[in-house]
Amino acid sequence: MDTQEAEKKLRSYLLYGIQTELTLAQESRGLAFIIGKHSTVINDRDFGSLFARLQEIFSERETLCVAKIFDRPNKRNPLRSISSILNLIEENADLWSLPERSCLEKILTDNGYDSCEKITNRELALNIVSFYRSDMPSIDKKETCKLSASLDAVFQSRDKVHAHSEAIPIEERTLPTWADTQTLIEYANNFTKTISLGFLEISDIVMLTHETLPNQFEILLGIANLVNDDFQSEKLGLIKEMRRRLKIN
Repeated sequence: MDTQEAEKKLRSYLLYGIQTELTLAQESRGLAFIIGKHSTVINDRDFGSLFARLQEIFSERETLCVAKIFDRPNKRNPLRSISSILNLIEENADLWSLPERSCLEKILTDNGYDSCEKITNRELALNIVSFYRSDMPSIDKKETCKLSASLDAVFQSRDKVHAHSEAIPIEERTLPTWADTQTLIEYANNFTKTISLGFLEISDIVMLTHETLPNQFEILLGIANLVNDDFQSEKLGLIKEMRRRLKIN
């Protein structure tokens, strides 16, 4: 593998792996939030059971996406996770050109490393791997690290509830909260921005548009008169136009 091939593979892992899962997770969270925002009206119209089930589906999707991001590599198939990216960087430490070294150096010096200005690209890449491996959440640290405890809850939910139906009492499971998944999403997003800039000089990598679907979903609820009065008045013109197009009185 040469530098171009290594960078192409890293870009694929970042953009089509972690970044895609981040977007899907945020979309799912946004859709669930819209339901909660208008739950009073939804329940009053006797649609509570339907939308409660949809919230469960969105929550499950978010959990699965977050779990994928933090999965450890396995020997069967390559994964596009944070751990796999660190392995890729380590295995090809001699190849990276590091077009934006300064952002990588700052991450290290901000976290107690000595000045990195005089070390080689190989050494800097390996230091980045070492830092993230010690810093990222891990179920091995769940007793002493809150972020790791959140990750453990996500993995338990994925492995014992969503992927398998294990016959264990609910009280023996630790299920993730919205706060748990949000902190993990924030960590993964910061990791993605740092690696993308430092290794690939991609400075404009941002969350793919994850607000579009929730916004469209809320408009549909408005068309169906399943939103609260504040929303109706705020976007009344848009709702009327959509009703006209759909020929809804």
